[in-house]
Amino acid sequence: MINGYQAEVLKIYDELRNSEEKALENRRAEIEKKLPKVIDIEKNIVKLSLDMSINILRKKENIEEYISVIKEKITDLRVKKSELLVSSGYPLDYLEMHYNCPKCKDTGFVGTIKCECYKKNLIKALYRSSEINYILE
Repeated sequence: MINGYQAEVLKIYDELRNSEEKALENRRAEIEKKLPKVIDIEKNIVKLSLDMSINILRKKENIEEYISVIKEKITDLRVKKSELLVSSGYPLDYLEMHYNCPKCKDTGFVGTIKCECYKKNLIKALYRSSEINYILE
């Protein structure tokens, strides 16, 4: 009996994540039009991170110094990105996923443990199908 409700709850999480992914795509498209420099900064951060990873794997000489320099560049770029967003009236997390539940990131699970929000959603699904669903209102 509960398996059917579990599938319903998991579908809710899929819909939540899909909805937020679309919203994030829209936010990114908006920023790309209004503040293309922010997207350029993000691409630069990705490039630096990838270069750093490759150089770590290749065991580049003076790797500690190299890592320190790259980390500082990445930090500077993140600060610049944040300043651009905030000075243009956007929140710092505008280009990040916004989860309803930060614990499980809208998956229903923290590791292999069912999240509190999963249990609440399961209870709501059970109430909706019962004769006592008015309690939820």
